[in-house]
Amino acid sequence: MRDFFQQSGRIYFDEGDCDNFSYEQDFDKEYFKEFRIQAGFSSATDNVQIIKNLKLTNDNGVYKNGSVLFFAKQAKSFFDKAVIRCVAIEGIDKVNIIDDKIWGGPLMQQYNSALSWLKNKLIPN
Repeated sequence: MRDFFQQSGRIYFDEGDCDNFSYEQDFDKEYFKEFRIQAGFSSATDNVQIIKNLKLTNDNGVYKNGSVLFFAKQAKSFFDKAVIRCVAIEGIDKVNIIDDKIWGGPLMQQYNSALSWLKNKLIPN
């Protein structure tokens, strides 16, 4: 039944539960510290309150898929395709690969790494 609703667009993947995610083992606390600073959260507010306010868990305290993508040490261990891959190809025939990178970890770190890689490839030095 859940798959039916998800396929019809009534349940979004990021809102689904990730039952096997553990805060103690899988949550990237160091990255969350960086996130807090970048987001401008007060140091007086504890992580549990921020997690609750951002609705990263359901009503039973189970982490949602979206929060796993953003804050898991290795989201790929939960979702096979939770990586960004960039490939640089020489010429137009798409045969000669000159660079191939795959990034894992929290989604924003993947994004920032891939964006930096792309800028390095596209902007001449």
